[in-house]
Amino acid sequence: MKRSAPPREWIAFLAWCRARGLRGLPAHPWTVSAYLRWVEAHHGYAQVLRHLRVISHRHLMVSSFSPERHPLVLRTLGAIKARSKTAGARSALFDDADVLATPSDVSKKRGGGKKKLSSRMLREDAPSPATPRGRPLRRGPRLVSRRPEKQP
Repeated sequence: MKRSAPPREWIAFLAWCRARGLRGLPAHPWTVSAYLRWVEAHHGYAQVLRHLRVISHRHLMVSSFSPERHPLVLRTLGAIKARSKTAGARSALFDDADVLATPSDVSKKRGGGKKKLSSRMLREDAPSPATPRGRPLRRGPRLVSRRPEKQP
């Protein structure tokens, strides 16, 4: 009977563990939870479940405890599922026009396209930042010697 190649999810889990110096088999539930959060950032909820099933199957094949039923992993799955349900309802932090704007777009908005704004002009127009006491901050750092003076 020919052995089949391990699933790519298992290979990805082992590579992830190796890169972080963690043990893949038997894996600690914290390791599995952290990996599932990493998978969530790159794939959808269905893929997270598939990765967990493959990891649990490999643990059961070597007669080890399956991390699938550990409370930490279950809480992590619940959080991932809740985030996946609200993924479309979240608003963007910034407008696309603001994020993708080029310096020439900004100069057209401010100066009507007649002149380009230099960084120096922007610095002069901007109010100087103030400390909580109302004093303006220095433009450059104040260099102070912190070495104790040698006594003769």
